[in-house]
Amino acid sequence: MNPIARPERPAAAGKHPISSRVHARPLADAGDAQAGQITPLQSQVNAAFNGSSNNSNGVSTLGLTITNNPPQQFEVQPIADKVDELINALRR
Repeated sequence: MNPIARPERPAAAGKHPISSRVHARPLADAGDAQAGQITPLQSQVNAAFNGSSNNSNGVSTLGLTITNNPPQQFEVQPIADKVDELINALRR
């Protein structure tokens, strides 16, 4: 016997050396089936997410210059109105 070589270990009683691989295949098949169901859902989520920025496209920019310090009510009201407009657009 080669002093460096490792002795072979016999398979455990009642177990086939590849039994764990044989039994794992049904689990892999179930995972593949779930992946087939998840992929279309993920595509729908991606499409909705990618288009969500378009919800605010109808809201124009404010284009406001405030000249008073502190600002007056008539200068601040358009800001509040624009925020309300944006919130309503994002809720669509």
